[in-house]
This record gives sequence, C-alpha cells and structure tokens, in this order.
Amino acid sequence: CLPVIFDLQEQVVIWMDMTLATSLRNCNLENNSVGAIAVCRALAEMHKPNLFDLVSLHVKARGSFVDNKAEADVVFDVDNGITPFDTGVWLSEFV
Repeated sequence: CLPVIFDLQEQVVIWMDMTLATSLRNCNLENNSVGAIAVCRALAEMHKPNLFDLVSLHVKARGSFVDNKAEADVVFDVDNGITPFDTGVWLSEFV
C-alpha cells in the first residue's frame, strides 16, 4: 500500500491511497519497484483542477455565474452553501 508521497524538494504532500498488488505474496515493495515508481511518478506529475476550475467547468456546462448570492441556485462559499470542506458533496456531485 502506498498511502502518501512526501515531496521534500517541493515541500508538498501528495495523497495516493494506492495498492500495488492484490496478492499478499507480491506485496513486497522490492518486488514491485518498477510498478511503484511508475505509480508514484504518474501521481506526482498529475495535474488536478482546483475547486475554482472545477466549479467553473460545471457552471459553463450547466448555468451561469451570478453576482448576487440571492440569485444563485447553488452557492459555493467558505462560510455558507457548499464549502471547500464538504468533501462528500464534492466527491458525490462534482468530481
């Protein structure tokens, strides 16, 4: 299991939550070093959208931005509506 990468050069943490093998006989990192390196490199170099980009894509596909929260059907905000901390909502409805 590879739960996380600590990139000491860039000083970032990359969440992976990956397994390399389904068989307990082959779960030794030494035996899977080529696979582990490939998975780590792919996840470390992956470009992921931030929340603003994700919301912008959904707005472009489904509606329009409004200037007044009272006019909005869905509100994305730090304090009310859908917040950055509503992980379950983001994963179930927007990713």
